[in-house]
Amino acid sequence: MTFDIGNLTLATFVDADVLVLYGKPYSKDQNYIEWKKNLKQVNIQLNKKMLPAVWNRVSVVLSPAAEQDLGYIEFSLLPNKLYLSRDLRKSAEED
Repeated sequence: MTFDIGNLTLATFVDADVLVLYGKPYSKDQNYIEWKKNLKQVNIQLNKKMLPAVWNRVSVVLSPAAEQDLGYIEFSLLPNKLYLSRDLRKSAEED
């Protein structure tokens, strides 16, 4: 599965993890807490930089996952390190 993650910050994320929760879609006749407990979880370590202020393409393998198990997918980005390219306060002071 390939998707794009938007990095809305000015920081570059390095060695980030992506937490993927997936399962059957929620329906109103289900107990929400029980449905949430039954979602499958995969933690994927990214071996690439997540560049700032752009969409970053990521590919993951969710295995074993049948098509009916992909009705709901949730992604969370968990950065382990981040870097800022320069101090923007210095630029503002120079103006």
